[in-house]
Amino acid sequence: MKGDFTRDTFDRDRHFSRVLWQQGRVQLDADFNEQTSILLHRQHALAADLIGPHGTPPPNAAEPDLDGFKISRVSATDFKIGNGRYYVDGILCENDAKDEAGNFVDVTYKTQPGYAQDLDAPLPATPFLVYLDVWERHLTYVELEDQDGSAISIRESALKGPDTATRAQVVWQVKATDLLPDGTTHIPANTTCDDVEKNYWSDWTKNWQREHRGMLKATAVQTRPPSSEDPCITPPEARYRGAENQLYRVEIHRAGRADEGPNSATFKWSRDNGTVIYPIREIAEKTLTLEHLGRDGRSGLQVNDWVEVVDDDYTLSNQAGALLQVTAVDPDTNIVTLNAAPAVGDNPAKHRLLRRWDWQEGVQTEGEVPVHEGTSEEDWIELENGILIQFQPAPEGSQHEYRTGDYWLIPARTATGDVEWPGPVDSPKALPPHGIEHHYAPLAIFPAGDGSIADCRNLLSRGSTGDITPAKIGALALSDYDLGRTSISHVTFDQTISDGGIKTMPIAFRPALILVSGTGQARLGGRVYGGTFSAFVDLREGRMSATCAPLWIVKYPGIYDWQSFSFTHQPYVCYANFADQSSFLIRTETITVSVNSITPIDPNMFNIELKFRRTLAAGSASRLAEFRIDLELCCLG
Repeated sequence: MKGDFTRDTFDRDRHFSRVLWQQGRVQLDADFNEQTSILLHRQHALAADLIGPHGTPPPNAAEPDLDGFKISRVSATDFKIGNGRYYVDGILCENDAKDEAGNFVDVTYKTQPGYAQDLDAPLPATPFLVYLDVWERHLTYVELEDQDGSAISIRESALKGPDTATRAQVVWQVKATDLLPDGTTHIPANTTCDDVEKNYWSDWTKNWQREHRGMLKATAVQTRPPSSEDPCITPPEARYRGAENQLYRVEIHRAGRADEGPNSATFKWSRDNGTVIYPIREIAEKTLTLEHLGRDGRSGLQVNDWVEVVDDDYTLSNQAGALLQVTAVDPDTNIVTLNAAPAVGDNPAKHRLLRRWDWQEGVQTEGEVPVHEGTSEEDWIELENGILIQFQPAPEGSQHEYRTGDYWLIPARTATGDVEWPGPVDSPKALPPHGIEHHYAPLAIFPAGDGSIADCRNLLSRGSTGDITPAKIGALALSDYDLGRTSISHVTFDQTISDGGIKTMPIAFRPALILVSGTGQARLGGRVYGGTFSAFVDLREGRMSATCAPLWIVKYPGIYDWQSFSFTHQPYVCYANFADQSSFLIRTETITVSVNSITPIDPNMFNIELKFRRTLAAGSASRLAEFRIDLELCCLG
């Protein structure tokens, strides 16, 4: 993220639960941002644990127009992406484009936001895979404001210019490929979604986001610099010598491998985390008219500075613009001349900007630097003022594949004369890139010819009492069950059913798991009170075990409302306790429902018997006159 930050302190491996501010202390952006990252990590992890790697709610009566990211045919050169939501590794993606009247509008592969496509280009040869690529984009006001003022700015207009906070945005991009992970073989005919998941998906994702993308060490303090004649003496230049605290950014510019000559991967760096940017108003070949030339000399432009011109299309396609050099600066007109014309388009709506990168005169002859790997003292690369970095070799038998846009952040501090980097001073830890992380999910397989599109989405079950997902019962390993065979049934028990009563639920397969969502209510002290509960029943071969989060509601004397308590889980499909203790006529009953048996009717049909028990507690004067238990049972094969 190219923001004006002090540093990024979030570390998932430290398992912090929150940030606590103390009175009378200096407040820093890093603390606030870490709190946000802690909550976001928890949210994503929770959603991924409950939903799985990816999934979407199916259409329902309340939202009939939503069928999250369902792929359907439009023409020979395009296909439709269904409106709605999809979760990938716990990250929410929303396709909710609407017209001025608030109605959903069709979004297609060629017209999707955030992924520019040639409208006339053909689709890949069939069969081909359609998949979702999800990542987070950092945005400043420059990437959000339009020149015509049509978009509301994140800058507060009352401040008359200065910006405040930035934003992060989830980018989803629907992509397609007709090649197997080896990059040369065409996807075989009759490939199914099961084939994708079992045989190809892992290799595809490893190709799109390599396991070995580079490892970097950073330091500023050399305990034994090779230039010293006396190994016991550390010269004063062997530390960070900058005049200010900085957040250095090392970013991969050209993708590829290290040490491959002209084709080697390259990197660029900035002492300001790449935040020195200038909105572009006009482009005339090598001449650019900028909105401003920086708020001060430190953030200004000078002749010979290395700059990059990009727009939304470059950023959203994970491409880097050519690094160009400033040849002239006119401070009166804000006109800058470059040594070559930038390749960016001429559409002002694409938020064109010029970004300054830093370099060291006399050391770098080009704005980008070839990536060189090594472990010796001679393999350290100095950026400036004693900041040293070293790219580490990949594990034996593999090679690093550097990806454009991947970056490392290096906070440098004048108080210590060093950088903040994990590991001992004389042996800093090698770290993978701090970002950008991509997440993927399969959506569909387009078959050869005019056959039906194979839907590879994971549809979450939904019912009248809410989504019946593992969210109701905690995180489960659903890989043991056939999510393709599901059946949802509704059963009601009330005061008219006698103790020991049986209700039968027919189903077209023998279930291996039942997910239960329920509500219970009873009339206590003249008023109706209720609550919800959840359970799951494991019915795999040789098992018949249930776990229920119980419902326990008590009405006490003199207390206007009911009290709900949480007790240990019970081995039932349903466990509800209603206690009316508000008068001398004490009524306390426990309602339970359990699976009594599973009986085959024929090879394709089974009956599930649910047994109802109604137990009056000792000391109760009479039974409850009115109660109701509604169960929704989602059976998985």
